[in-house]
Amino acid sequence: MTRKTLLTAVTATLLLLLPAAARAQATQVLRGEKSNEYGLVYTLPMTQLRITVEARCTRTVAGPFASYAKKCIGADNAVTANTTGWQITQVSVAPEGIADTSVKYLMQLKPGMNTFLTVAGDGMLRTVNAELPEQEQEPLVTSRTVMPESDFDPDAYLKYVTADFLSAQSTGRQAQLLADAIMELRTRRQELTMGTADEMPPDGNALKHTLDELAAQEKALMDAFLGHTESFTLTRSYSYLPDKEGRSVLLRVSDFDGLTEADDYAGEPLYISVEVTNRPGLPKDEKTGADKVLPKDAVCYVIPGAARVTLSYRGRNLFDSEMRMAQYGIVFGLNPLLFTDRKNPAYAIFDPATGAVSEIGQVADFGK
Repeated sequence: MTRKTLLTAVTATLLLLLPAAARAQATQVLRGEKSNEYGLVYTLPMTQLRITVEARCTRTVAGPFASYAKKCIGADNAVTANTTGWQITQVSVAPEGIADTSVKYLMQLKPGMNTFLTVAGDGMLRTVNAELPEQEQEPLVTSRTVMPESDFDPDAYLKYVTADFLSAQSTGRQAQLLADAIMELRTRRQELTMGTADEMPPDGNALKHTLDELAAQEKALMDAFLGHTESFTLTRSYSYLPDKEGRSVLLRVSDFDGLTEADDYAGEPLYISVEVTNRPGLPKDEKTGADKVLPKDAVCYVIPGAARVTLSYRGRNLFDSEMRMAQYGIVFGLNPLLFTDRKNPAYAIFDPATGAVSEIGQVADFGK
């Protein structure tokens, strides 16, 4: 096997919101044929990070009589202003491989050999002499932040007011009339519950319907004083390809727009930091202690390095862990004779995130 190196520019560091179609990783089998001159071309991975961010939006709406809540109904927890705020609640980080197309490798076979490779849709080596079941990769969530419509109606109380309320000359008088109406509703509900009302519903279903209607009226009147608080959760995924150490902004969090792009300076930054913790050397010969020599025409794989990945927001670490990464490691290789032996060939499976050898054995034993 020979290696053919194609030198190109390093891919962009931050890959945000990639289309799901671009991430298709359907596996294909490569076999030596006359059409490809019995040469199987593959690539090795770089380790990309899939970062999933969950954020909660809390929205408040003040009632029209919030300033009278304490005086009229004795409540001191009324919403006094319309606000919208976002807070990151959870993050997760998972490594995944993407093909390093700056270097391509060739496994040269002879006619009649049954040796084969499986590669991902981008040409990244997955196995030698072993077929794996298809594994669907979750697509990135590509939609922008969407604020759902609120089902809260601050004017719902108007459906239940009296003529006296409509003719009242001051807001204070209106507030008192609403408070009186709340007390009347509670008294009516108590009488129905205890069975002491002058007019009782004819059956249990009618009683339940009446009590539900009274509860809806009371809530609408109370909301006119207390206001409304609601929240919802949004989850988005990002891809980040570490190619250097240091800290950068992954995204920003805006109280108005939610999760926004890194260059939207209206929001607070969520930082990602990468610190290389291990750069491996060549494997050693057990007898001599010297560096091993790359076998001729080797089947190449990655001995990954490692880096500490940290996500921080508002001065607090949300994620801090050491992760294996292909781009901080080195490329070595397996002797191709292992896989071309006609009587007892070997198989190998490679980690799709790092390119490391994750399993190796005899084809006869595969799957046992």
